Parts: sequence; structure tokens; C-alpha cells
Amino acid sequence: MPADLAAPDTARDDALGVVSAHAGNRRHGSTYALWWCGLALVVVLLAWLSLFVGARPVSATQVWDALFAYAGSSDRDQEVVVGYRIPRALLAVVVGAALGMAGSLIQRLMRNPLGDPQILGVNAGASFAVAIAVGFLGLTSMWSYIWFAFAGAVAAMAIVYGLGSAGRGRITPVRVTMAGVAVTAVLTGAVRGIGLLNPDAFDALRIWEVGSLVGR
Repeated sequence: MPADLAAPDTARDDALGVVSAHAGNRRHGSTYALWWCGLALVVVLLAWLSLFVGARPVSATQVWDALFAYAGSSDRDQEVVVGYRIPRALLAVVVGAALGMAGSLIQRLMRNPLGDPQILGVNAGASFAVAIAVGFLGLTSMWSYIWFAFAGAVAAMAIVYGLGSAGRGRITPVRVTMAGVAVTAVLTGAVRGIGLLNPDAFDALRIWEVGSLVGR
């Protein structure tokens, strides 16, 4: 085929490829938008259902009135919804979003789909610092040992990164993951040991690890 005839065909194929790529990107964008909308609706639905859950039964009418026709503290049911359950639901959404963002950031920074705070020693470092604060320093308030948890998480991550980058060769996600597993095992054993030696510390650690939205 002559070159002057082949050139238009090549240009046409390139143009069709660009159009197909744009169409594929639009389809993927629409799919992601639908997924996000669906997940947002699920979150809203769960938050709405949580307003009915608790030790005190509250009807749908009372929940609706508490949201749009609040009568003040004179109505006990509405006070329960406004004073306790709505803040609890909003806090649950914020905490869930924060945890999801933290996990996503760790995966992006480590370039590792297995990058999880539990695997990389972040949770174990925080638990170990809280165990020290409760078991040896006698701290019992969340606002007093939350800073220990933050410092322990940072220190554990630094240790994991240092172990993963030690030795010959460049740092890889696999090396960091293996270092995180080792640090997690050591710190978890230390936390359990402190809990066995100090029952009060064990109870505080159990409550801290499970977590709660009550009174927050």
C-alpha cells in the first residue's frame, strides 16, 4: 500500500483509539459516581437507623419531631435523640471516615495494598504506649493517655520503617510489611504481659481496644 494511502488509515485509527479511551474513562467515572452515591445512601440510612437503637425505645414519630420540631428538654424521648443519639451517629461517621482515610494514606505512602495499621505495627505501638501509661503511670482518662497512643503509633512506624530500610538493597513494600509483622508480634506480646501483671491495666486496655461512642 502506498504511504499516502496508509497515513490516513493510521490517523483514523489513532483518533478512534483516543475516542475509545475517552469513552472508557467516562464509563469508569460514571461507575465510580454511582458507587459513591450508593455508599453515601447506605451511610445515611445506617445513621438514621442508629437513632432508634438504644436502651430506651423511641418511636419514629419522636425521632422526626426531635429533628424538625424539637420541644426542648421537657420531652425525654426527644432529649435522648438530640442529646445522645444524633451526636453519636455523627461521631461514628466521622470516626469511620478518619479510619478509612488513614488506611488509604498508609497504602498509598507504602505503595502496598497490604499496608494496614494492624500489620505495620501502628496499632500495636499505640496499644503498648497506652499500656505503659495505664499500667505504670496510673493514667485512666482517655484525654490523658491519648497522647501516649499517638506517640506510640509514631514511634512504632519509625521502627518499622527503620527495620525495613536496614541492610543491603533498597527498601521494598515486602520488607516493610515483614518488619511490621515482627514489630506487631513483639509489642502485642508486651501489651498482653502488662495486662496479665496489672488487672486494672487489662480492663482499661480492653475498653480502649474495643472502643465506644458512649459519652463522647
